[in-house]
Amino acid sequence: MANMLGALIGAAIDRGDGDSGIKGAIMGTVAESAIRLLAPVVATYALGWAVQYGVAKG
Repeated sequence: MANMLGALIGAAIDRGDGDSGIKGAIMGTVAESAIRLLAPVVATYALGWAVQYGVAKG
């Protein structure tokens, strides 16, 4: 249920190209899962970089 939004958006995009939407639904689910996994990692990296940059400037 958590990946339903990604699947629906992917299917709609895929149907817009004239396809059945199944491939788009799968890709949307995979993309949403990847974003949920990588978002905290990217945010942590960005915060750490900002702190190091601030310390170096100060």
